[in-house]
Order: sequence, then structure tokens, then C-alpha cells
Amino acid sequence: MEETEPTTDPIEPSADTPEPTAAAPEPPAETPEPTAAAPEPTAAAPEEPPAEVVPEQVTETPDMPAAESSTLTPEAPVAEPIAVALPAAAAAAPGRAARWLTFALLLVFTILTVAAFVGDYVLLALVPNGVTVVGREVNGLSAVELRAAIDESVSSPAMRPLTVTGDSRSWQLNPQGIVSVDVDAMIEEAYAPARNASMIERLWSRLSGNPLTAEVKPAYAVDKAALAKWVAETAETIDREPVDATRTVVKYAIRITPEVTGATLDQTRAVDEIAEALTAETALLPASRIAYLPIETVKPKVVAASFKRAIVVSLSRCRVYLYKGEKLVKTYPCAPGQPAWPTPKGDFVIARKQANAPWINPGTSWAASMPHSIPGGPGNPMGDRKIGINYPGVFLHGIPPSEYSSIGTHASHGCMRMMPSAIHDLYPRVRVGDPVYIRD
Repeated sequence: MEETEPTTDPIEPSADTPEPTAAAPEPPAETPEPTAAAPEPTAAAPEEPPAEVVPEQVTETPDMPAAESSTLTPEAPVAEPIAVALPAAAAAAPGRAARWLTFALLLVFTILTVAAFVGDYVLLALVPNGVTVVGREVNGLSAVELRAAIDESVSSPAMRPLTVTGDSRSWQLNPQGIVSVDVDAMIEEAYAPARNASMIERLWSRLSGNPLTAEVKPAYAVDKAALAKWVAETAETIDREPVDATRTVVKYAIRITPEVTGATLDQTRAVDEIAEALTAETALLPASRIAYLPIETVKPKVVAASFKRAIVVSLSRCRVYLYKGEKLVKTYPCAPGQPAWPTPKGDFVIARKQANAPWINPGTSWAASMPHSIPGGPGNPMGDRKIGINYPGVFLHGIPPSEYSSIGTHASHGCMRMMPSAIHDLYPRVRVGDPVYIRD
């Protein structure tokens, strides 16, 4: 009997036939294959393997919507994104943190770079905090401003005239051409604290006000050759030889001319001391600047105080004057030599003093009738006291009573006779070596 093809195929779905999978039970979640939920084929088509028919029908159905096909395996599209997203997020997290860290580092670097350009002393060429010039704060100044500050505080005051005194006189020394201020060296010293510090230290000083301390002192240069020339010219007006005091007789009076001390300028010391005065800290003060010259005094050999006692004899007045310095102490009458035997005139000194000495006959014509010698005492022709000068046979001496009447006349044989009381008064007042001025 010929086989007849069945008119209806219970397996092949029709348009009115509901989807075979619609009534299929939902497969368990752990079932990986979606086709396991398809219904078993009927006995009418045993020759076709269910495994081949079911997937072919499901996968090749042209009119199946995408939304409906997803209902076949609802776990597959959800599990797969989660499984992929979690590792991706885990992998992305370290990269994001690294990017944030890199960004932060770049931001800090940028800030520091900007701060370095905005606040760094060296890059801005500014004087750091804590720097002073001769006590004046100069922090934050530029090189131009710093130079102006140094000119005002150091250069200008250093060029003020210096008063130089000595020998009861004074001179004005102009420092121009002698003293110079090394402004460049001072500027270099003012910037040195910033240049010697690290950038971090400079920025910290800039931000916190922490000082980079430095006290800039004046930097002077002194042309000692020019200064020595000025000192030598000044020395010509100072150096002088000493003048001894003198004693003279003017109209039977003693006149003493005082001594004059000499002076000499120690030029080597003067150069050093003036240079010191020009560059000292006080040289910049508003008060007048003064330097003192090292002048050495040269003492004379004879001074007025050395003139003590002196005798002046007036032959015309028949008087003996005793002086102490310029002061007249006493006046005594005398009897100088007669014209035949005059008393010598001139400047003499006391050569000897004798008391109770014998008289020795000089052997002259006027003494020819007299004995060879006469003992000292009241009867002695020269009395008991006599003062001899450095002229042979001439004395100031006493007389015996027989010659008292000769006093006040020219009656002696060259000596100067005096009353016994007068010679006794004069004798102890004078010394050997005292001058005796005999004038006409």
C-alpha cells in the first residue's frame, strides 16, 4: 500500500498554532542550554532526531521577534554584562586613581612652579626678608631700589667733609677721591642669603616671613696714597723745631722769654687714623665727623721754669739786684771798681762761695804795701763772706768798718764791695752756677 503523506504535521507549527515554547515550562536557572525546554516530538516523525529538529525550528523561524527570543533564556543577557562589567570596573579603578594622582601631582607642580615665579627671591631679584643695610631694612627691594638705598644710607654720608683737628687747629678733609663705597659688593652681600638658600627655603621665607638674616656692612675702599699726600701737605704747617726759653736783662731787670715746644706729625699713624675715621660706623651718623691728628710734642732743652736766681749789678747805680725768675727779690748797695781798676762788664756766673777765707795779696801795685795774706775775720779786707765770679780776682764781698763809707761810690779795685749785713743776706740766697749780669 502506498504511503500517504499526512495532511497535518503536529510538529510543524502553523499560523494558528501557538508557539511551542510558550507552554513550555521555564528551565531551571542552572540549565545552560535553552533548547532543553522544548517539548518532545510526536511518534509520527520518529525518523527526525529531536535534537536536530528543535534547534532548527527555533533558530530558523523568520518571524520571531527579538524581544520574544530573549524570553527563551532570560539569565544569559543579564549574567553576561555583570560578569564583564565587574572585572572592567575593577580594572578601571586603579587607572582612575592613578589618573587622579597624576592630576593632583601636576596641579601641585603647577602651583609650585607658579609660586616659584611669583614668590622666589632669586627669580624676582628681590632682597629676602631679614636683610638690613647699616641697620636699615631693605627686604623686598629690587637691585635698583637697593642701590638707591645704599647711596642714601652709605655713599652720601661717607662723602661728607671730615674735620681733622690737632695743634689747636682744624682742617676740613674732603673724602672725594680718597674714599669710595663698593656698592656692587654690598648688593652682592644683600642677595647672598637668598642665593645660598634652597628654593623651598626661599619660598618658605617668602610665605611665612621667616628671615634669611644678614647685616650688610659698608664696603669701603681708601686710597691711602691720596690720603698720605694730604697728610704730608698738612704736616708742613705743623712740624716745627722747639725754641728754648731765654733770660735777658733789660734796663737792669730780668726778662724771660718762655720756651716754645716743637711739634711733629706722625704721618704714618695719621694716615691710618684718618682712614679709620672715614670708614668707622660713626662716620655715617648725622653728627659732625672728627679725626684727631697724632702730633708729637718736641720739648725744648731750656724752659722758663729752669731760670731760678740771678744777680744784676748796675755799675752806674752802684746797686746789686737779686731776682728769682723775673721777680725782684732784693736790692743791695755796693761800691764797684774805680776808674783805674774798673769792674768787668758782661755775663758771668757764680764760680765759688767762701766764708772766713784769708785774703791773698794779688801782687798788684795797689797791694804792694800790704802783707802777703790776711786771715779771715772782721779785719779781713774782704770781710768774712765773699762770692766769686768766673773772672779772676773779682768778688762780691764784705768790708771792714774802715771802708763802710765807700759804699755807693766807685772805690774798689774791681770787686763789688757790700756792707757785711748785705753780703750775709745775699750769701745764702744764691748758688754756684747762678748768673751774674754786670752792666754799665
